[in-house]
Amino acid sequence: MDATCPLVTKTHRETQRFAAAGYTVVLIGNLEHDEVVGTRGHAPDHVVVVAHPAEVDEISVPDEQRVAWVSQTTFLAEDVAAIVERLRRRFPALTDPPSEDICYAVSNRRAAVQIIAARSDLVIIVGARNSHNSANMVPVALSAGAEAAHRVESASELLPDWLDGVATVGLSSGASVPERLVREVLNWLAAQGYVEVEEVVSTVETQIFAKPRET
Repeated sequence: MDATCPLVTKTHRETQRFAAAGYTVVLIGNLEHDEVVGTRGHAPDHVVVVAHPAEVDEISVPDEQRVAWVSQTTFLAEDVAAIVERLRRRFPALTDPPSEDICYAVSNRRAAVQIIAARSDLVIIVGARNSHNSANMVPVALSAGAEAAHRVESASELLPDWLDGVATVGLSSGASVPERLVREVLNWLAAQGYVEVEEVVSTVETQIFAKPRET
């Protein structure tokens, strides 16, 4: 069964179509990220990976009239926008993907973290070490007003010392984190005396994906 996120599959297909049409595809993302590795693998001779605006000036393409861009779905929207702006200055004929590549779940969770961080002394983000969107929510929480923020893969990584002087804890997770891991953190916090839980809703998600077809 193909359980690839449909948004990632969309980026794969866009890359394949652009490459088949003779375009150089600028893939905005982190070179070693699993998603970027997979996307680039569809057309390695046509794909250039860029993670920072300054890298745009180093790009060499065979035809400046045939340059397109796609992005890692979990890359920060504002970082993508900054790179695309630089790309458009460098390649005025730049072709955009047919629709947004950034994962809506990533954007929504980021917005939610900004809300809860403003009301929290400590923010805990549940997410894997190699999760780009989970790691990025830590600086988002700090910039939004939290005094401290930590990313953990599971409740086993939580440290009681983090709770010293903390009245309110904010909790969120990466876009693909299983709910049971978040529940385990909630249970750990309850055992430490944080028993009152308020769920903060920033956006109601209505997107529904079809069940993957068996292969």
